[in-house]
Amino acid sequence: VRVVASLLVERLPQVVPADPPWRQEYLSWSHALKNARRNPLPETLASQALEPVAKADREDGLDHARVAEVERKALEAIEAAEADDRSLLKFPAERLFLLLQDEAGGAWRLPEAEL
Repeated sequence: VRVVASLLVERLPQVVPADPPWRQEYLSWSHALKNARRNPLPETLASQALEPVAKADREDGLDHARVAEVERKALEAIEAAEADDRSLLKFPAERLFLLLQDEAGGAWRLPEAEL
């Protein structure tokens, strides 16, 4: 009995090419500039601002922090899809499949093996 199996291989990794040198330099400069201008909030101010949210979470039983996080991630995904910028959320625009051509330059086929 001869069994021949074919396999369809689809490539789904994210496409993130390496940054060109000018972009790496810009990102390091931008990061340094943001850090130089950053002013940390006093701990008491932050805890006072978050207390009403924590109290509301305890009273109504909803996880407002989780809801806000999901909404933020959804907006980021939409913005990344619409923006012409690099993102780890993007995938190739077209699906890529592995096809093999016979050694003699004949027909294209899916990978197969005899079992």
